[in-house]
Amino acid sequence: MRAFSLFIGVWLTFGILCGSAAEARLRTVRGEQFTGVLRWDSNSVQIINVDSGLIRWVPIQDLRRLVIDTASPSDPMTPVTRASLELVEGLPFPWEAGTIGKPAGPAESSWRDEVFRIETQGAVLGQDVESGRMIFERIRGDREIQTRLGRQTASQDDTRAGLIFRSSLDAISPSVFLGAAAGLREDVLEWRSQGGSPNRCAFPAVYGQRWYKLKRSGDVFSAYRSRDGQRWMLMCRTNVDLPRDLLVGVAAAGPSNFRVHRAPFERLSHAQRMEATAMIQVELKSGSVIACRALEVEAGMLRFSGLESRPRVRVEDVARLVYQTLSSRAERRLQSGQHGVLLTTGDFIEGEPTRLIEGWLTLDSVLFGRRRVDVVNEAVAISLAVPQRADARYEITLVDGSVFRARDIALDGYRLRLEEPTLGSCTLPLADLALVERVFE
Repeated sequence: MRAFSLFIGVWLTFGILCGSAAEARLRTVRGEQFTGVLRWDSNSVQIINVDSGLIRWVPIQDLRRLVIDTASPSDPMTPVTRASLELVEGLPFPWEAGTIGKPAGPAESSWRDEVFRIETQGAVLGQDVESGRMIFERIRGDREIQTRLGRQTASQDDTRAGLIFRSSLDAISPSVFLGAAAGLREDVLEWRSQGGSPNRCAFPAVYGQRWYKLKRSGDVFSAYRSRDGQRWMLMCRTNVDLPRDLLVGVAAAGPSNFRVHRAPFERLSHAQRMEATAMIQVELKSGSVIACRALEVEAGMLRFSGLESRPRVRVEDVARLVYQTLSSRAERRLQSGQHGVLLTTGDFIEGEPTRLIEGWLTLDSVLFGRRRVDVVNEAVAISLAVPQRADARYEITLVDGSVFRARDIALDGYRLRLEEPTLGSCTLPLADLALVERVFE
């Protein structure tokens, strides 16, 4: 018995080192159920129960359902917190703080627990002569910036708190501002060029968490808002002539001389191009779904970012690319299979997609001519055909949420070979499997 236990220990250690051992629950076509450590062997599955020492070999064709308890993969979009940050005047480098114009009262800023905070009195934004407090970085060229606005000081005054592009801290400097106005009553996009008067677009505020994103592309500024920081709704777009070198960051202003206005800014970040935080769903004509963080389309082929282990996919095999959760209304809109893109505004732009590079979709439309669409921020789905659920015996779910439908499966070394109705013969790494289920006899 001691020799048997030693064998089991060596066997499990070898399996773990090779990345082929994991906890699993298995049910066969005959109704037998086994729980234990999983190893793939030839064209069968080995299950060992450590407590009882029972080992079972199950041919892969006899599987009814195999659930693999793998450790959750690390999220590549989750930022890694640095152990120590270089602080300059209380703010993490390279952020700076400055006072816009000349507020009648104090204007202060701070950073603590990864949250930026601004406190002001006697300050106004959105007027001919502005004042307030700004936390900023100095940038050049195009940029996207986003933040989640925390709970502000309750106020009925015409307060401001949000994102801002500004040429300088001067009181009449050209700028573009996006954020919350008048306490919690409305969201605004306000802008003005050099020597011009302020302009604005106002919208009723959304309830719940308040996310904002402001994007500059040349002289075009686009304002977005969101409840979860993943699904963005385009609010307004405007043209403003601003210099190439700018200050970008957050700003706040409270006009009361007697009450301090406090505004916290969470998850503040900016980049030349923000990556999508939600997984993109690539729906094949067969009903299979490939989940990915980013992809590009060129020369009739899809290229998945960071997923070299996935099968090669042609555009002609794809039914649609889904960027945001589809509502029942959006689902009905896409049932026709007409080629084009459905926007977050509810509009549908018909056309033939030709390229998808760095989050920009180019499509040729009979009605609108050649159009470019920012799919990361503005697309719900790209429609190419009506998805069909082809006959399949198995469904294979991966740890990233991808679901492959297969007519047949077999082991091929450290990969699972399957016959997918649209893609044909392809393979998947065994380490990526989360569920193998027989759905049709």
